Amino acid sequence: MKRPFEPTVIVFWVLSFITLSCSKAESSKDIAGDAKETGDSLEVLPDAVSYDDHTTSDEDVMDSFTSLDEGTSSEDLFETQFEDVAKEKRLFTYKVIMGVSMGANAVNIASHYPDRFDVIGAMGGYVDFRYLTHVVAYFLLGGFCPMEQILDNLDSINDPTNPNVFCGPVKPTMPYEWEWSFNKFHYDNSGGHWGREFYFDVIEGFQFAAGNMLYYNEEHPLLPPGISLDWWNNEQDKCAHPAVVSYPYNINKEYNPEGKYNLITFCDGDTVQCDESSLECLEKKGAYEPDKPHHVPVRFLLAVDYNGNMKRDYGEPVVVNAMERFEDVGTDGCPDPFEDGKGGCSETRVANQGDDPNHDNFDLMNNPGGTEGDFEYEDGEPFEDFGLDGVPEMVSGFKDYGEGDGVFTMHPNLEALFEQDARTFFRRAPLETLKRMTFYFDGGIRDAIHAIPVMMHLSNALKLRGIEVREYDDFTATDNSILPCATCDDYITRLKDIDVSPRIFGRNIFVRYGDPDASEQAILQGDGKHVGLVCQILNRVATFIYMALNRLPNPIIKNDGDIGGTVINTSLWSDALQNRVRYSVALPPGYDYEENKDEYYPLVIFLPGHGVGASDMIQSSLLFSALMGQGVLPRFILLAPEGQCCYVHKQTGQRFCGCEMGGKDCLDNQCKGPHETCAIADVSSSDLVQECNGGHFFMNHKTNRWGDESASEVMRFEDALFDIISDVEAKFRVRQPEYVEVPVGF
Repeated sequence: MKRPFEPTVIVFWVLSFITLSCSKAESSKDIAGDAKETGDSLEVLPDAVSYDDHTTSDEDVMDSFTSLDEGTSSEDLFETQFEDVAKEKRLFTYKVIMGVSMGANAVNIASHYPDRFDVIGAMGGYVDFRYLTHVVAYFLLGGFCPMEQILDNLDSINDPTNPNVFCGPVKPTMPYEWEWSFNKFHYDNSGGHWGREFYFDVIEGFQFAAGNMLYYNEEHPLLPPGISLDWWNNEQDKCAHPAVVSYPYNINKEYNPEGKYNLITFCDGDTVQCDESSLECLEKKGAYEPDKPHHVPVRFLLAVDYNGNMKRDYGEPVVVNAMERFEDVGTDGCPDPFEDGKGGCSETRVANQGDDPNHDNFDLMNNPGGTEGDFEYEDGEPFEDFGLDGVPEMVSGFKDYGEGDGVFTMHPNLEALFEQDARTFFRRAPLETLKRMTFYFDGGIRDAIHAIPVMMHLSNALKLRGIEVREYDDFTATDNSILPCATCDDYITRLKDIDVSPRIFGRNIFVRYGDPDASEQAILQGDGKHVGLVCQILNRVATFIYMALNRLPNPIIKNDGDIGGTVINTSLWSDALQNRVRYSVALPPGYDYEENKDEYYPLVIFLPGHGVGASDMIQSSLLFSALMGQGVLPRFILLAPEGQCCYVHKQTGQRFCGCEMGGKDCLDNQCKGPHETCAIADVSSSDLVQECNGGHFFMNHKTNRWGDESASEVMRFEDALFDIISDVEAKFRVRQPEYVEVPVGF
């Protein structure tokens, strides 16, 4: 179905909505404008959008695009300035893939198929799996006291006022991290409500995709050992009747080395209530309150039940058995006090050698190639070959997975995840492959999920291969910003002032956004956070699109004032999902004109945040069409694939993938014909439940929420993305791969 753009849609509101990382966000006032609740949705009042005391009407927004300054356009990259430059023939696929939050997994997808994409954008997502593992194990599940101290204070184990019961918070280990602990998550409301329930929901959903990585179970990829599928699916009151894990699957070096105490599942949830219009309130949210009732089952984590009362008390720890324990001293195998300053190790403590004699200490900003203190195991580091539980068989009486095999062992699911992430690709890929591709990363200085360390790990991996990554401190207003003399609000009207050629802008880009000196009001509105201020959202997306399209040869640029692009919400039969699946496409202005019938366009794939629907995501094309009509952006086709999991009928078990958000308007799940022939299925959204927890991460899943391993055959969401891309190529005029002669370094 084709649908013209509706002029009443507010550009700023559109982008602030579609980049939500959690579709469950609820608010009576949106930062992009006044809104009032109307049933299940928010109605945006069309008068104006405002932020930072700046008010812009819809008409002003459109007028700003018609008054763009004259400057360097993308056509300049192909003009006579390159006449005397050496040329080379390069393969261009004319495909760009980008994503926000969950959709930032675009960078991992591109690493699996490097020959399919030219430019890749990863914006503020939890997509470096090595660092993600560190964040979960060290921060989210951290802060507990040593076992002996806990047992000494067992009488007050549920008293948060006793400082000997809990030893959090965990201090940051790198720049741009927050203090965390299991009893005090970092809460935020930028792009959703990042409370305890949300984090548990996302982590569990990720384990549907990658498998449980915290506890090894040779019999099942999702369930912790000792937990049955019957309890997982059928126990109605998991808070009153938690699963109990006993010897030998309860062994853990740090908190239960002899297997003396049972491990249990537990319930948790968000209980702190306060007015979120103040930073003081946000600081309080995310705390675990032991005196409040908790009703949200946490099925995938196990806590030590020291006092045997069948619930997790405030000081009782959550255990992790993800890998064998190791000494993080670096590949020289030597801690700093024994380093000899020549890359070797002394048998005795070496005095007066400084803090790091062998210069191998990891520092995210200054020594990213350091291996000591990087929270990763590398060859050469001493490790305890006692298996995943960390306890030798002679102590526990049980030989655990990996024990005594002579090699460092990690959970097989975790090892498989590391093998397929972008950092592994950056370390191993041929240099020519990396040089052909262009990468863009960004992260907010106040991002709740440590987006800057995530993206810096990725950009540093490229740098360590000798690949240039140019770093910018924000889009505007700093000496090292992209446009130092612009403001956040007017940046988008000055895109043409930016020379994005690699020799000027940088081959690959990393942007840290956010004002370190922002006011409390600006911070509450989102400055430097996961989504950002409205102007930051616009600048993030527009910068990437502008750079990406100008890195492709032979662009189609027209300053004809035509902003009438067309949105098509459609669907296809996906072999990967064995189901009908929806997607949305935005065609550029003039696509259907007779005089343009021979024009073919690059394809930009825009992956959404957690649980965001394709028909919502495609609304960003309103902004892009305006910029195309003013000659700022080259013409292109935009694809928004579905980011939510499929739905299953509670009674019949039928599976529906072609649904709108919330399980509405599901298409006939067996329709294999053209979209127009597929009827809406006779099912009610109230009879449906999602097979995962919202977003599917664009990953092929190991199981669904019910632990059904056979679901892996049809929950192939990464594969389904390529089904969708192929369908778009067949139906629309997408430019095909070709070798083009371009200046060396283009």
